Parts: sequence; C-alpha cells; structure tokens
Amino acid sequence: MTTQLRNKVTGTPIRARVLVVTGPQGAPELSGAMLRLGHEVQEADTLEGALAALALGVHDVMFIDAVRIQGLQPMPALPTIVIDNNPESPVSPNCVGVLPSTASASTIASLIGLVMDLQITQARCENLAALVTGIRDGSAFAGNSPVMRRLQGAIRRAADNVSSTVLIEGEHGSGKSLAARAIHCKGRRGTMPIVQCPASTLDPETFVRVLNEARGTTLLIEEISQLPLATQQALVRNLKERAGMMPTDTPPARIIATTSAHLADLVARGTFREDLLYRLHAFHVVMPSLREHLEDMPSLVASVVAQCATGGSSTMSRGHTITPAAMTMLGGMSWPGNVAQFESVVSRAFFQAGGALIDREHVQQAMESMSKSAVTTPATHVGATSPGVTGEVTEASIRLFKDEERRILGSALKATSGRSNQVRRAAQLLGIGRATLYRKIQQYNLPLH
Repeated sequence: MTTQLRNKVTGTPIRARVLVVTGPQGAPELSGAMLRLGHEVQEADTLEGALAALALGVHDVMFIDAVRIQGLQPMPALPTIVIDNNPESPVSPNCVGVLPSTASASTIASLIGLVMDLQITQARCENLAALVTGIRDGSAFAGNSPVMRRLQGAIRRAADNVSSTVLIEGEHGSGKSLAARAIHCKGRRGTMPIVQCPASTLDPETFVRVLNEARGTTLLIEEISQLPLATQQALVRNLKERAGMMPTDTPPARIIATTSAHLADLVARGTFREDLLYRLHAFHVVMPSLREHLEDMPSLVASVVAQCATGGSSTMSRGHTITPAAMTMLGGMSWPGNVAQFESVVSRAFFQAGGALIDREHVQQAMESMSKSAVTTPATHVGATSPGVTGEVTEASIRLFKDEERRILGSALKATSGRSNQVRRAAQLLGIGRATLYRKIQQYNLPLH
C-alpha cells in the first residue's frame, strides 16, 4: 500500500507528468508502479520518440535508461532520473538520481516527491522574487481603476518622503501590510530588511529593543490600535525626540503603522492617545475595500490564477481562465474580507477546477468550504438570518446592483442612526469616502436619522 503524495503548500494531490525512456522491451513494472501512484506516464522506446516528447515540454520529470541518456545532448533542463542497475555507473551532471529497474513503489514515490517538492519550492521562490519586483514597480497591486491609481500614487509619495511616519488604514484583508512593504521597498531604505511586529506584543521594553534593531530601516507596527498604553507613551516620546535630532550615520527607524480600527473612536474611548494619533498622521494612506474597485476583478482573478499556476502545482496550466458566469458570481458577493478573502476563494476554485475553466460550481464549492469557518458572506443571500449563512446561488437570486447597493447603504445608515457623526461612521463601515456616501444618499433619496 502506498501513500499518495501531496503538495505541502496547497494540500492537493501531486500528479506528476512522467516521461519514461527505455529500450524496446519497455519498463512495464516501473511504469505500472507510477500509474498506481496516480501519476501520468508517457513511454518512449527510441531516442527519436524521446526527443519528440521532450519538444512538447509538458513533463515534470524524466526516467531514462542509462544507455539512451548518452544520445541526449545537450541534456534537457527537465529533472532526470537514470534507470541503471549498476549504481557505480557514471551519470550526467544534470541527473538528480539513479534508480534500478526493480525499484520499489515507495522508492519511486520518494524520488518523484523530492523532484516535485524542489520544483514547487523553486516556483515559490520565483513568485517571491516577482512579488518584490511587483512591489517596487507597483504591479503587485492588480487593477487600473481610479481608486487603485490613487493608492499607487499615495504609496509613491510616501516612499519618496523617507523620514515621515506613515499610518495605513483599511479593512481587514485590504492589503495594508503589502502597502507598507511597497513603501519600504520603493524608498531609499528598500535594500534593508523590514522589521515587522504586531502591536499587541510590544511592551515598552520590547519596543525599545525593536527600535534599536530597526535603526536605518523601517519598523512596521501592525494593528497599532492594539498597542499597550505604556508603549504608546514610549512611541510618542520617541517621535518627539527624533523631530529635533541632527542627521547621523545611522538614522532612526522609520515608523509605518497599520490599523483596521478607527483610531479617532478609540481616542474618544480613552484607549488610544490623541497626541500619538496626530503624530502618526504625518502621512496617511487609506486602503480601498474591494467593494470600491470591483471593476478590477478580472485583473485580480488573473493575478491569483497566475500565482496558483506557478506556485501551487506545476501540473496546472498557466493559461487557466474563468467563465463569464463564474466572474458574474464573484462580482455579486460583498467580500467583507476584501482582497484576502477574494484570493482565498479564487485559489480554492482554481484547484477545485483541476485544470479546467473555473466555473460557477467551482466558486460555489470554494464558498461552501469557506463558509464552514464563517468567512464567506455573499451579498446575494439577502434573506439569510446571519452573515455567515449561505444557500444555493441561482440566477433568480441575483438582484439588480442598484437595489443591492441601496439596501447596503440603508443598512449602514440605520446602524449608525442617532450618532452625531452618522454619515462619517457609516462611510467608515462601508469603506468608502464621505463624499461618495453623500452622493449615494442623494442618488437613492435615503433618509438620515
């Protein structure tokens, strides 16, 4: 009995595409073992057949007889395992292993697993390198809508102003940490590693130590609303002192803070220092919610699919696309988890599709698997008794966008009724600007309480 290999990143079964190059007698036991392990196997019994198969470039690993490997010059870049019953025979430097023709299924599984793990790791490294490049040139933020162009402009200005403290506000999952890294990478300190700390872990003593470690680079304080009051005092003191500092060889750490909470409300409750809020507002960046740039959804889908196709499994096609019906379904969701939730749903749907087009059923399956942890909240389920409840999505359940928008706006205004700053708070809950909300109130003739 053998255990099926699984991708350590995604948990999905690894189904390698294997080319077996042997003599006319073939290698029925070897090929049979690979088939039983769930891999795709193509056999070639001549050198010409092997060259023709390699020209297609659709294999993950090659098993080749020790005699026939001599005819493959130059050696292909494909990871190669030589079949040779003499373990002392010389092999090509491109060979990743030598296997006897009588190898057991577990040995074959281990070798293929090693090769696939190396390829997946290499793909992840390439993705990380591409992410760094994307952060530097702005392409990491998919989309060309007006709000995304404004965001990229704000990131460029914050990166150019290398000494200013930056506060990044936005809903959970909107990409605040990515924006912070973009500001760091695009600035003059970008060659230094960024220092990242959750605010809740920074007691005054730890904060002083971290500040010293981050001299000359950027200190990213995540969810600064959770910073203990004693540490808030230490941060205020540090920001005051650095205002009068003379230039030194090693400048103090640049502070970038993120928050999902509205700090002004916390100031009113007495849990956040007002003077710290003012000093953090030296440079203010607001991350848009996904609801504010739904027109960027095709670009976002393409970006997620590209990452899955390269980093998730080499057996997936880079040309993988999505059907219009599935795209419409994605556009009908409210996305309370913003881009982070969107990426999770699309990546799950990608692997549900298993190499085919992502269709509505794959999106639905992804939503159902996430709803078990109360993450997904489709906007189309208006009649649900709680935000986490989902049901079957049909064309009949889809409402006009303007009707759904009016309902959501009305709910936010009703939830904030009785507050002196009703419109401002409702806009914050919705993740849109006050001017936008006022315009929508006039458009739909919504009542203010």
